[in-house]
Amino acid sequence: MKKAILQGSILGKALCVLSIFLMPYTALGAAEGATNSTQDPDVWARYVNERLLSLIKESAHKKDLSEYYHKVGEILDEIVDFSRFTKNVVGRYGSKKTLEALSKKERSDFLKGIQRLESVIRSQIIETYGKVMLTGADKKISLQPIDPKQKKRKKMTVVQNVYDPAQKKTIKINYIIGRTPDNQLKLRNIHIESLNIGKLYRKQFSDAYRKYKGDMDKIIAGWKSL
Repeated sequence: MKKAILQGSILGKALCVLSIFLMPYTALGAAEGATNSTQDPDVWARYVNERLLSLIKESAHKKDLSEYYHKVGEILDEIVDFSRFTKNVVGRYGSKKTLEALSKKERSDFLKGIQRLESVIRSQIIETYGKVMLTGADKKISLQPIDPKQKKRKKMTVVQNVYDPAQKKTIKINYIIGRTPDNQLKLRNIHIESLNIGKLYRKQFSDAYRKYKGDMDKIIAGWKSL
């Protein structure tokens, strides 16, 4: 793995570039409303960006940021498919075959554990992302337009190049965006150069699952932010 990319927390790096991804868009999309924001990726990004800019502006000088983080959570719930992301993190351990091999109680406890893990991951992302958004980032970026053909697919990749003056290098980021059954756009994963954030989380879960023999209480108690 590239040390320059991994300075600081990996999750912090991922959410930093996520904030940069949203910032290039102007506030023009806000007037088009939430309904259209779920249809076209470009409009979606502008709509989200307007909400974020407005929230940061009103919260930047507040001492009590509890309401700020609450609103960040509301916005991220629109951006990130936390449920799908967590299921991908659990991977084969949450497959139908694996679950059927468990007793009724074990299966129930494991599924409840997955819901709790989703809540933990969500909280980590909200906290890290919220801090990143308040501090900002001085980076030059170029975002490749989404191919019209790709926009019609259920899953699409947005490619961005970020120049970091501190590191004096350009970092390539791929944002994996997918459509839910009701046609809403959700961010499913981020690839930073060769780093797949989803896979890193999945490896953490797999290692913890083997270490604690599937005990979700212990897995969650020892869960760390990337």
